[in-house]
Amino acid sequence: MCKWGTYEEVECVIAAHLSYTGKERKKLVKIDKCIAPIVRALSEAGIKMVYSCCGHGKSGRIDLADGRFLIVRNNKSDWPYERCSGCGREQRLAWAVTDELWAKVIECPDVQKVLCLECFLSVADEKSIEVNNEDFTFLQWIGINLKGEGFRK
Repeated sequence: MCKWGTYEEVECVIAAHLSYTGKERKKLVKIDKCIAPIVRALSEAGIKMVYSCCGHGKSGRIDLADGRFLIVRNNKSDWPYERCSGCGREQRLAWAVTDELWAKVIECPDVQKVLCLECFLSVADEKSIEVNNEDFTFLQWIGINLKGEGFRK
């Protein structure tokens, strides 16, 4: 696992529903250096991804556009999910917004932040930025035992 902020640029395909142009396009994306070779190989093989993070000492993930995901495990890690940089909660919902909206809400769009949906919407509210349903994409639930005790539908 690499240190946070250690990136390598990889050409990735941005899906049409996540692109501010509304069309599928290629873009150089900053990827955590330690998983950049994996992301590059997946991209070159035509496998579309929507998210990646090595976990920076914790478990990370690479989310595929078809809803599946790859877990990047650190043997020293006992925590398999990312935490919101706003409130610190574990991420249990994978979601995405358009590049255009992310750039408006997050002032430094090149900085890869992890925000839960509630914190993202709070920042948008503070800045009086309107978020519409078509700007948002639900990707998947994250975790195991989602039907177990404490899970709310």
